[in-house]
Amino acid sequence: MTIPATYLQYTSIFDLLLEIMLGFGTIMVLLEGVHSEVEATNRELTIARDKLELMARMDPLTQALNRHAFHSLLSCDATPKVS
Repeated sequence: MTIPATYLQYTSIFDLLLEIMLGFGTIMVLLEGVHSEVEATNRELTIARDKLELMARMDPLTQALNRHAFHSLLSCDATPKVS
């Protein structure tokens, strides 16, 4: 198979730039889908973390705060505030 000499002589910088822009556009579209999936997963993880934090600080039988919540409240109030 031989390539015609006229084809080898034709080099257009505009074709190259358009192909590069098309490639970057395709990558951006793919990354946008991945980004939305990551954001959805991050929201799910945040909700799960909040549930676990509530479960760790509250007694399941009495629905009262336990000693972990008490200690965390004390440590938050004991930290000096910088003005």
